[in-house]
Amino acid sequence: MKTKKPKVLFVASEAMPLVKTGGLADVAGSLPISLRTLGVDVAVMIPKHHVIKEKYESQIETIAVTEIILGWRRMYLGIQRMDVGGISYYLLDNEDYFGDAIYRGGNAENEQYLFFCRAVLESLEFLDFKPDILHCNDWHTG
Repeated sequence: MKTKKPKVLFVASEAMPLVKTGGLADVAGSLPISLRTLGVDVAVMIPKHHVIKEKYESQIETIAVTEIILGWRRMYLGIQRMDVGGISYYLLDNEDYFGDAIYRGGNAENEQYLFFCRAVLESLEFLDFKPDILHCNDWHTG
């Protein structure tokens, strides 16, 4: 009897090798690689921070463009994808939230990652990767 491989979507505010400010990026970049060697089907979802756009724009493909409702506003959400070392990285694009500082601090950062969490959930229907597990990392996605 063949066992179904679990599908895990790692959700983090940063992940190596695309963007790094600290240890979270190391874990979010290396753990998916390790799990893949164990037979787990993995993908990673992070914000499309400006440093990603500057360095990798030509390697990124757009999957969908939509809007999400955040409070009283309709907000643009671009859902994009690129492969890095055989792993799909899904990038959630919104210049208002991810066009400058990776971590804004204070209430601005709270809103930044509130948007990201909502965007993660809203984007799932557009992905070709249908996860069994969402692996959320740190307070930004927890």
